[in-house]
Amino acid sequence: MSSSFDILKKIGVLNFEWVEVVRDLQAAETRIQELQVRSPGEYIVFSQHTLQVVGRFSSLMAGAVASPQRAQRNATLPTRPNAS
Repeated sequence: MSSSFDILKKIGVLNFEWVEVVRDLQAAETRIQELQVRSPGEYIVFSQHTLQVVGRFSSLMAGAVASPQRAQRNATLPTRPNAS
């Protein structure tokens, strides 16, 4: 069974912007590190299989720091935009 993970960027206190989908957590961490170079901030990884946040990554002013953490079960997240 293949799992997919959504990467979302925090854009406000309760708002997130969908960025892209990746195949695994290692790919998510690598991609978020790349994204933080262009756009520092807080990113989360959302499991499409479990429907839960499975990682949280924040950047510091001096550089990106990846620190995945388990998140609360009832996090409110947006749906992924439909492909047109």
